[in-house]
Amino acid sequence: MLIAATLLLAALLSLAAGLKLARTDWIVAIYARLGIPAERLKYLAVILLAGVVGLLVGLWWPPLGVAASAALIVYFALAIAMHLRVGDARGLVRPVAFEVLSVVVFALHLAG
Repeated sequence: MLIAATLLLAALLSLAAGLKLARTDWIVAIYARLGIPAERLKYLAVILLAGVVGLLVGLWWPPLGVAASAALIVYFALAIAMHLRVGDARGLVRPVAFEVLSVVVFALHLAG
């Protein structure tokens, strides 16, 4: 279960990072609503890609998987807070889904 959840989260994070790096119009619009300029999306993408690397290496060295999933929990909690701060309820779906999946991976690491 840990491997499947980790691979799913890593794939989704990679997709999200790619959309940020490509500055896809709808992604730029979401971040504009949050007050984050498009120029900063590359930094958020790098954070997500670091999470991907940490999750994948964490399959072989579990302490890194725990740390990466914990960091992603914080990242997505902050993303949720940003959406709540500006009253963007419709934008909550993705960060909440990522948050839940990050918590699942974290819990599976601890249980393993």
